[in-house]
Amino acid sequence: MNGWGEMAHPPQGQALGAQQVRTWGPRLGGMQPQSGPPLPNPQSEAVEMMDQIIHWVREDPSGLGRPQLPGAPATESMAVPMMLLNLVDQLGEEDEELAGKYAELGDWCAQRVLQHVQRDGQAVLEHVSEDGEELSGCLGRHQNPGHALEAGWFLLRHTHRRGDPALRAHLEWAMKLWWPHSEAMIAFLMGYSDGGDPTLLHVFYQVAEYTFRQFRDPEYGEWFGYLNREGKVALTIKGGPFKGCFHVPRCLAMCEEMLSALLSRPALAPARPVPDPARRGAE
Repeated sequence: MNGWGEMAHPPQGQALGAQQVRTWGPRLGGMQPQSGPPLPNPQSEAVEMMDQIIHWVREDPSGLGRPQLPGAPATESMAVPMMLLNLVDQLGEEDEELAGKYAELGDWCAQRVLQHVQRDGQAVLEHVSEDGEELSGCLGRHQNPGHALEAGWFLLRHTHRRGDPALRAHLEWAMKLWWPHSEAMIAFLMGYSDGGDPTLLHVFYQVAEYTFRQFRDPEYGEWFGYLNREGKVALTIKGGPFKGCFHVPRCLAMCEEMLSALLSRPALAPARPVPDPARRGAE
């Protein structure tokens, strides 16, 4: 049963009947049917789901249906605390009561994410032990640049809300590929907006110029998803199992919002010019 008091899906082996089509069709099409129970409160459902996720993450993960295999090392994926941190941010963005409810959880997520910063801050590892130690083997070596950048700006938003300058000092993210480029643009521009370091603004310009020059299709629009090491298009497809309508629109919307806010400020710090290596050698 779902929140509308009806079955969310027809029983296995049965087709969707005409009456069900009449009832569900308008809802799935974005229109309220003339009869039937009222739509549920989206926020209450989101909070209920959030509390269930917290239970799975911090207390009992058995409900996820992914049992620990015999002999497998106990590990923690960075994806879990970083995505939970993003949920904390989203739910508390316009609701002070929820922000207070999940404040401790946000701090916990931030600390768990930072456990993945290893090798004296030179590597962000996707998997570490439950105690925050580097793992041996290929699992321990796994790095995901996109997650590192995405986690970076999740943490920046968290530090802004919590007013934690010590945590902000940890965030030095400089990696790339397709959706990592989107995350890099957000991370560097947000870092500049928050702290005013002109170096971050310059790096944002570098990443943005490269991204729009190499990924954008000037003839037919949209972005290509996959380039080779030389920056040339490796696959001409613009969508697939991984490249959907998410990272690029989010990147463009957030960057436009931050740039508009920056332009409305009384004064902006100019971007610091990059030293010319050839001139430096000549001097």
